[in-house]
Amino acid sequence: MLSLSRRRVLQLTSASLALGLVDGGRSSIAQDGERAVSLKIESRTLDVDGKAARVFAIAQADGTPGLAGEKGKKFRVELVNQVGEESLIHWHGLTPPSEQDGVPLLSQPPLPPGQSYHYDFLHNRAGTFWMHSHVGLQEQQLMAAPLIVRDPSEPPADEQEVVILLHDFTFRDPWEILQELRGGMAMAAPGNAGHGGQMQSEQMPGGQMPGGHGSGMAMTESGGGQTGLHGGMQMPETDPMGQPTANA
Repeated sequence: MLSLSRRRVLQLTSASLALGLVDGGRSSIAQDGERAVSLKIESRTLDVDGKAARVFAIAQADGTPGLAGEKGKKFRVELVNQVGEESLIHWHGLTPPSEQDGVPLLSQPPLPPGQSYHYDFLHNRAGTFWMHSHVGLQEQQLMAAPLIVRDPSEPPADEQEVVILLHDFTFRDPWEILQELRGGMAMAAPGNAGHGGQMQSEQMPGGQMPGGHGSGMAMTESGGGQTGLHGGMQMPETDPMGQPTANA
């Protein structure tokens, strides 16, 4: 039986299970008087049944995927684009000022390669959320990560928290699949510059999370699906282009 520290991140990757975890014991979002947390849009390689898959990632400088924070505290983040194409991250579930909402050409221009945006607003709601790209099919290529906001007024529970982010996976180009779903209609694949259209997304099929008695688990799901969330929330859907629906 595996015992997990409350102040450490457990990250497991295997052919049948890949996990994106956020530290369950401390806030990773800069608080009042602290400098902004650097959050990087980058690429990485996964090993799936011995086959390499090139995908995106959203991670802190130490490799921790996503962010965790507290209601009533400041969300201070420097978002850095380290991939060779435009991108932008939407803070799904949060309610920032419109100009910091991360929806390209609606709230902000896309973030060019090598550039950064700074975000500074107040957390006014707690919950199990996620962050993801709204540019092309980048979210289908794993450009997503957990975004957990805790309510400090809630009594602490005697449990070990583990956050798991699930994705669909295919070794095929997502644009090719979308073209088939649209009846073979020819279309360009914007947002693939620098990857040659070979970026892949990741599926995280069912698997068991090691842990002992008293373990707690918060789950989010990307890829347009829905899942039950902490606090009774549900994950709204996005359309096949990765754009928000009326509920996003």
